[in-house]
Amino acid sequence: MICDILTPSHQLILFHSDAAVCEDDEEMGEIMIDVADASRALRLARAERDAVLDRVNELEERNWALLSEFNAISNRTID
Repeated sequence: MICDILTPSHQLILFHSDAAVCEDDEEMGEIMIDVADASRALRLARAERDAVLDRVNELEERNWALLSEFNAISNRTID
């Protein structure tokens, strides 16, 4: 199914457009469930992205400090 390859935000847009042209109450209910699922998936993906960005920033800061210390020690032993 095409929804399997779309990002959660694209799925949400697709589901909203489907709901706009829907005439059947049962189909509308299914679409609204899909919208809720896509919204939840999007929130989860954003939370995961934010956690990864925080971790990358933390690692960059830690490694920068270690590399700076290593360079300082290397320069002292060469002199």
